[in-house]
Amino acid sequence: MKNLIVLLMAMAFVLCGKNDTPDNPEKIKSYCEQLFDTTGLKLYQFTPFTDEWGPGKTPFNELADSRQIPEDFLHGMTTEELFLQYFYCELDLYIAISQNNLRSGFLNSKILLNMVPELLNRPDVGQVILEILKKIDVTKLEGRCKFLYIMLFQVFAAQPEVINSMTDEEIDDYIFYQMRCHDDIQMLSQQNSSAWGYDRNVEYILFGLGNVMIRYEFEPFMQLLLEKHEDCRTDCAYCVSFYLIIDYFNDFKNREK
Repeated sequence: MKNLIVLLMAMAFVLCGKNDTPDNPEKIKSYCEQLFDTTGLKLYQFTPFTDEWGPGKTPFNELADSRQIPEDFLHGMTTEELFLQYFYCELDLYIAISQNNLRSGFLNSKILLNMVPELLNRPDVGQVILEILKKIDVTKLEGRCKFLYIMLFQVFAAQPEVINSMTDEEIDDYIFYQMRCHDDIQMLSQQNSSAWGYDRNVEYILFGLGNVMIRYEFEPFMQLLLEKHEDCRTDCAYCVSFYLIIDYFNDFKNREK
């Protein structure tokens, strides 16, 4: 297990580049400030990782324990503060890529970090996600770590708890801005497929749209879930290939409300 964790940590360094690693507190702060507005927000101050203590050098459960927020502080945070705290955590990206699968990694962070279930249970989490989504312009992103953070954001935005917390009007906005991201990525992938692979950059957007169809119990899609996966939980669009989702979603958009 120890060797596996060392390997996973090394993967993170490779993904982000030798001098562009996600465990450096100042770089984390820089990424968050560029991707998300942190002005005036109160975040919990974690003890920074050091050369002697951190990913690849410390047992993983100890790293996770070091990124727990005291309950009184946690419950006093606004949803926006709590969401950005997750991106300041320094450990989130390591957890997210630990299985070479952002969704599986996210589910691990949901178990390991007490801020994640607290955040998903906030009634206004959808509003916070939507406000950030409106500001994201993937055509202006630079740097591998920024891409990874946006992908991690999309995994979070796809969660049923996030989507089900939105009003019908907010869902309409969510669809609009997610389709804008989708179309921009599709355009970028046609221009430069090596830098912008379509599949890996849109799959979590499409899973989120799949969970929108589940929220509204769109009959053709629900039937697909039953036919493809009899044991599939009906709150999880990940049961089907994301290639199928876009076809069904086009029909969903044209349905009579």
